Amino acid sequence: MNKLFTPHDLAGLQLPNRLVMAPMTRSRAANGVADVLTARYYSQRASAGLIISEGINVSQQGIGYLFTPGLYTQDQVDAWRCVTDAVHAEGGRIYAQLWHAGRISHNSLLMDGEVPVSSVARPACGARAYAWITSSVPGQIITSEPRALETAEVASIVDDFVAAGQRAMEAGFDGVEVHAANGYLFDQFINGELNTREDRYGGTIENRLRLLLETIDGLSQAIGAQHVGVRISPFGRQHDLQPFDDEPQTWLALADELGLRELAYVHLSDQQAIDADCEDDFLVNFRRAYPGTLIVAGGFDQASGESALQSGKADLIGFGTPFIANPDLVERMAHGWPLAQADRKTLYGLHGARGYTDYPRYIEQTVAAPPKQLMTRASFSADALDRESEQASEAEARSTLTSVVDDFFSAWSDAEWQALAPSLAKTATLQSSQHGEGRGLDDWRRLLSTDTSALLWLRTSNHSIVIGRNGQAAASCYVYGLFGRGRQRLLYGASVVLRFRHHETNGHWILTSAHINVNWCRGDLALAAHWRMSPSDSGWELGDAPPVIVSELDSPWALIRDALPQSDAEVAVRELYSKYSWAIDQGDIALLSDCYTDDAAGGFAPMGPLQGRHAIVGQLKSFRRHWPWMQHFADVVRLKLEPDRRHAQMIVARIIPEQPVDAHGHALYGAHYQIRARLEDDGQWRICWTDYRPGWFTNADVPAFDIGITHA
Repeated sequence: MNKLFTPHDLAGLQLPNRLVMAPMTRSRAANGVADVLTARYYSQRASAGLIISEGINVSQQGIGYLFTPGLYTQDQVDAWRCVTDAVHAEGGRIYAQLWHAGRISHNSLLMDGEVPVSSVARPACGARAYAWITSSVPGQIITSEPRALETAEVASIVDDFVAAGQRAMEAGFDGVEVHAANGYLFDQFINGELNTREDRYGGTIENRLRLLLETIDGLSQAIGAQHVGVRISPFGRQHDLQPFDDEPQTWLALADELGLRELAYVHLSDQQAIDADCEDDFLVNFRRAYPGTLIVAGGFDQASGESALQSGKADLIGFGTPFIANPDLVERMAHGWPLAQADRKTLYGLHGARGYTDYPRYIEQTVAAPPKQLMTRASFSADALDRESEQASEAEARSTLTSVVDDFFSAWSDAEWQALAPSLAKTATLQSSQHGEGRGLDDWRRLLSTDTSALLWLRTSNHSIVIGRNGQAAASCYVYGLFGRGRQRLLYGASVVLRFRHHETNGHWILTSAHINVNWCRGDLALAAHWRMSPSDSGWELGDAPPVIVSELDSPWALIRDALPQSDAEVAVRELYSKYSWAIDQGDIALLSDCYTDDAAGGFAPMGPLQGRHAIVGQLKSFRRHWPWMQHFADVVRLKLEPDRRHAQMIVARIIPEQPVDAHGHALYGAHYQIRARLEDDGQWRICWTDYRPGWFTNADVPAFDIGITHA
């Protein structure tokens, strides 16, 4: 019997299945207040047995990330009431996760003059908060130095959680979850290596658990223990938490205490880390000490989740990221339907509906997603597969490669190498105009980590992936980043090409090489003293070292000659602009020519109206000579396929790296292109009309289409 889809009694709340939507920060609340999109987002996912909301700040002091919602004002309560009403109208159940980030915060998020608080005045080494880099530019930034809470202040933390719990019930939530995991405030008190306090909240296990237990008891008295859950992450190492001597005993003592309180549940976060880092019998002992409902989360898929239920390790399984792109995750798993992949670029931040409420249910998709299949070497043989099967292979490969690309940039910008390491070939080569050359994981980590200390943020755009029938693939994108130290700033732009091969034995994609070419930088070059050499603000000059990337040789379209057909027409149209931008910026005229139909036309500032491929390419070639360093950073912000699926139009918004967001955190653009594209007989999408429109706008007020489709 498949237990995932059986009901469960959660302290009197009847759950129709055992899939829990785990709490996930999305940073979508512009003013700390939930809105109509929040209501739509959660109500779309109401078929989950239980929804646990994103972390909700219990006070302004507790904020650790921009654009996260709160429950400390009446406006916030009223807004959450709209969310819970929407979820309940769809038959769902929802708990509010109550959160205080503690030292994982930044001064710019707090009231004037305040600094983050913690158990002790010790910062989290290498930890970053999503905060204001400048007064108008948000991004990942090193957390501020915290101060230790005074003994007399600790009671106010309990009061804030109790008040937020009462507001949550007023707002219609079915209960609350205390966020005591992942290195945030409660973890900062529980951890014996960090918490060196000498008062009643530090030292012994009993003292280090005191704040959390006082908070749980206060909430239980105020709203009822049956409405209170708690999330913990035993042996967690997030945000610079270190091992400590009595670690297993601490967590088992907590299990004993929680077992006495008849709570709704205990939620273990990062279950895979627990399995890997602690004694085999820890979970058995924890389960014995805490007999109530146990939720486990962290990297589960349907099979491993079912196994955890069947073995008795857990009563409910938390799924996080899969719920983002699959609002109907329960139905997809129940019917064996394929899962969609989340767009990692829109996981956080103010992107409107994009990447938030625009993921369709499986039955709403006009074309069903291709079934998943193991990609053996045979799946890249043109003779063995028809076009439909090739598209299925392309879709599966693209999903995997997209994740590896994201892992690469997480490693570069945040020194998060754990996810990338398994996908990196042992002899993978790195060639970089600024970092030098290296081979293998240790060299990659050593070279790229030189950027981390001064890097305020790193963003990517203009992504493309080309997958070959021979088990080879290549990806390209643009990068723009900002170094900062004190008042010093250095902005730079780069081009990146990654190469992959398909492992014949295990079916995995392996990253084999990375080429990074910095095209320009502006600002204080002292911040790039660790670079081998730096371009001027006009790019590389005659006599500089040979470029790492040669457009005609190193683009994905040159490296992969026999490509699989793209499985998703919208992706193909989006990547058409990436192909165009690479061609014009890198000076690859043959590739540029392949971006246009013979009868292409439109407005080409500053040249004016042009007609025909030859005229367009000739003028753009002359234009390119004057700005050899230019990069057309851009996002496709609107796209529409016509019913014939052979014509499309899109709006491409130009990113200005000096000002990528407005004062409210919305993505900001300095101009846009209105583009028409046509699918030609060779299976390639090409531009048939384009017009350039200057003028600032944000992703909250994207221009409408104002050119029609001509079916030529």
